[in-house]
Amino acid sequence: MDRRRGNVLAEWNEDGYVRRGWLREREMGWSPTEADVVAAAPYGDPFEDVLPDVHIAPQALADALRRHGIWTAQDAHRQPTAVGQAIILAAGLSVSAVQSALRRVDG
Repeated sequence: MDRRRGNVLAEWNEDGYVRRGWLREREMGWSPTEADVVAAAPYGDPFEDVLPDVHIAPQALADALRRHGIWTAQDAHRQPTAVGQAIILAAGLSVSAVQSALRRVDG
């Protein structure tokens, strides 16, 4: 937790997703309650509002894995970076495409 001017930046899981928010320190216990979370001032940008919805067909991911030299499960365990690159390729994403989408958050 980060503390600033009587507020604390708390982190919690909500519906399987990690969230952060600023809470008044004196109103919060060791871990945020549901009431704390409702009262929290949101922290962070709403990436989910601007990022593309990504769906990857299993065949497309399998092909991308092979194009990155991943032919066996052992290959995948030994080369996690190549697995990540294959996922990006199969999803049709690039760093510049994500950054471009995130520019809409900045306004």
